[in-house]
Amino acid sequence: APPMQNFSQPAPVVVAPKSTAPVLNFGGMGSTMPKPSALPGSTGGLPKPGVRGVQLPGMRTAPRRGRGVMNQATGSRIPVCAICQRQIRGPFVSALGKTWCPDHFICATQTCRQSIIDMGFVEEQGVLYCENCY
Repeated sequence: APPMQNFSQPAPVVVAPKSTAPVLNFGGMGSTMPKPSALPGSTGGLPKPGVRGVQLPGMRTAPRRGRGVMNQATGSRIPVCAICQRQIRGPFVSALGKTWCPDHFICATQTCRQSIIDMGFVEEQGVLYCENCY
């Protein structure tokens, strides 16, 4: 027969080492949390919640995919090209919250430079590439 286990001894208690991080106390409610620390290499300031385009030093934003949409000029607002900074009088392309002259909405790869109006594109660090070159 298998040996009987002795359940009369209490299980050993494991105590975690005390944290050296500063502790925040929320109104004496008995709840404490370690204070968040800055990321290595940062100045300690974190971006505000909901702010787009803010990144910490040394970090890269993820590439974004999209499609350009050809629009006709309207009388209410004159778009400005993200490349040449000129007002666009006539059809224009819109994507990623920006506008382009149709001739400037092209792949950034020097050997390609094809129009990306009728195909998907990838934007990485502010530069547009056709799906073939990315």
